[in-house]
This record gives sequence, C-alpha cells and structure tokens, in this order.
Amino acid sequence: MSTHGRKTIRSLRGIYIHRPIGEEVRAISGSYTLEKEMKLPHADREVLVVLGHAFIDSSCCGVAGCRYAFVPGYLQGWHDRKNEDGLPVSTVEAVRDRAEQRAIEEAIRGQELIQSIEFW
Repeated sequence: MSTHGRKTIRSLRGIYIHRPIGEEVRAISGSYTLEKEMKLPHADREVLVVLGHAFIDSSCCGVAGCRYAFVPGYLQGWHDRKNEDGLPVSTVEAVRDRAEQRAIEEAIRGQELIQSIEFW
C-alpha cells in the first residue's frame, strides 16, 4: 500500500503485511524502525509480535524516543503469499480477550524492554 509515496504498515481484517526489518521510515517529526518479528507461544498457539523503536528528533516540541511492540494477532498462516509489492503476507486473528492481552504483554515484557504494547 502506498500513501503519497510513503509505505505504511497495515493490517486489514486478518491480514498482516510484513515490512522490511531494519528499514528506517522518516516522517516530519522523526522516524521509526522495525527491529524484529517474534512468534510468541501462547495458549497452544503462536502470536505475531513486531518490535521496533521510534525517535522524535525533528519536532518543534522537543525530542523523545521509545521502544514499542505491536501485536497483529494469533498466527493462522505465516507468509501465506506475497502482495503486489512482493512483501510477505500472513493471516492473523486479533487478540480481543483482555486477560489474554495482559498475559501476552507480560510475556513480551519478560523478554524485551518495551515502553508501549498495542494490539490490533
């Protein structure tokens, strides 16, 4: 998917398009970089977790940074196909149960130093 010449991360109803790891994406106020993808075992399933870091370094309001994780969901298919840009596409199921989200957050924080975790 392209938005005004920029590539974006997206998840469309059970679809996760894998972006290149280590590629810096610049924006008006800073940048983000995806560091790695993890298949985290949870409740006899695997959860896709994507880790990255972001820097706000060209903002009028100061500088900041954080390390984050986002969770597209339970893996139903890994790299099932490629999209029109040749990027791998996986099938995921969103983690909707709050107790499961808390358990997954705890597992991520047990392995990684993360400031923010978002579920899709």
